[in-house]
Formats: sequence, structure tokens, C-alpha cells
Amino acid sequence: MTTVPLPYRAANDRIFSSALARPLLDEWDRLATRRTRAQIAAWDLPGGSGVSGFDELLDRLGFFGRPDDDEADAALFYVVRLAASDLLAARVVLQRVLPALVAVAKRRGGGHWEARQDAFVEVVSAAWIVIRSYPVVRRPRRVAANIVRDAEYHAFVRARRLRSAGEQVGRLPVEGDGAVDRHGRAVDRPTEPMDEVLAVLRDARASGLSDDDLRFAGGLLSGRSTSQLAGDFGICERSVRNRRALLASRIRAASLAADAA
Repeated sequence: MTTVPLPYRAANDRIFSSALARPLLDEWDRLATRRTRAQIAAWDLPGGSGVSGFDELLDRLGFFGRPDDDEADAALFYVVRLAASDLLAARVVLQRVLPALVAVAKRRGGGHWEARQDAFVEVVSAAWIVIRSYPVVRRPRRVAANIVRDAEYHAFVRARRLRSAGEQVGRLPVEGDGAVDRHGRAVDRPTEPMDEVLAVLRDARASGLSDDDLRFAGGLLSGRSTSQLAGDFGICERSVRNRRALLASRIRAASLAADAA
């Protein structure tokens, strides 16, 4: 599989932006509160002094540096280890690999905007599971590249291979060193992504997600196509894509709030 280049920012370049990733970028801006800054300041990243802001944190994790930066790789590995039990850490790691995920979506989606949007949703969803289940014992180096490669594989390759082999497709197994629940606690059975889905939907419902939003989420989970959802809810296909991105952002924010409570 082709390795996706990670972002490099020379001095005075603009911070990464993307129309595909706009909902996630907006969500990232909303996360920059006093409480979350205090949380990341307490992480005690490798390399000495702590960080005071989100841009400084991303810089320490290699977002603006070269992919062969060993110090940034070690810092990212530290945060990935936290991500199994810390939703904010998982969200930070997702932001770190976001430019590479956009590149994957553009390549997989081709020249059509709608196809790129769909591909982006798929690869981000896979990346979230990969991050939360990352096998820290066996893969301590080249963390960002490993996450992106695994996410692309699970989003676009594995399911197709399973279908071609006649195997059952109902969940997204992720390579790991032990099963964890949605808070990263070990359990005595294989990790079921659906368990995490149900947990975050409960958190979202408790935070005020409407019945209509839950029905929309149910339609997504059932595998209904964009055109089918458009007919179900009386909206255009573009509105379905926009609503899907907004709903994912709201659910993720509710999960972060529940985890911090």
C-alpha cells in the first residue's frame, strides 16, 4: 500500500486547512477551552517542559515537522498510549494525522467531491478505532504512518477482501494487544467497535441529541446509502453528507464531555 506523506510546514506557512475536514477543524477550535488546556498541560510529554496550547501540542507531536522526527514520534506514541482511556488524547491524535487522512480520501475518492466526502468519513471512522486500539507494545515507532496505513486498510481494503472470501462482515477488528472497552479498560473478549458506538450514542442522547438525530444515526449504522437517507428524511444528498459530518462532531463532543466529567 502506498505510504501517505505526513504534513510538513516550513516557517511562516499557514496552518493546515481543508474543505473536507472543515467539521473536524471547527470541532478542534471548540475544544480549545481552559479545561482541555489544563488536561494537556498535565500530560507530561517526553522532552521536558509541558505545552500551553493546542498548536504547541501539535508541534510537539510532529504536525508541523518532518515525519522522521524521533522526538515527535516519541511524544505522539506517549499520547497514543493515553488514547485507549482518554478521549481527548484520542482526538488529539486524530488531529495529528488529519492531513494524511484527507490525502487518503482524495486519492480514494477520485475527482468527485461527493465520493471524496464519503471516503473521508470512512477513513476517519476507521482511524478513530485504530487510534483507540493501537498496539503500543508491538508498534512503538512511526506511529502516525502506522495509524494512517491501518485506517486506509480497514476503510477500503479489508472489507472488500472479506467479502471476496465469503467471510462475515459485521465489525471492524483492529490489531491490538488486548481487548478494551470504550474507556480503554481490559475485557475478556475481542474488542467490538459496536460497543463503543452504543456507548457514545448513549452519551450523546444524555447531552441532548434529538430523537430525529438518533434515527439518522441509526440509518447510517444500518448501511443505508446517501440517496436512501435523503429519501427517508426528505432532504438532498448534500444535506445528508453535511448532517452526517455535523452529527459525528456532536457525538464526539458529547463523548469527550462525558469522559471529562
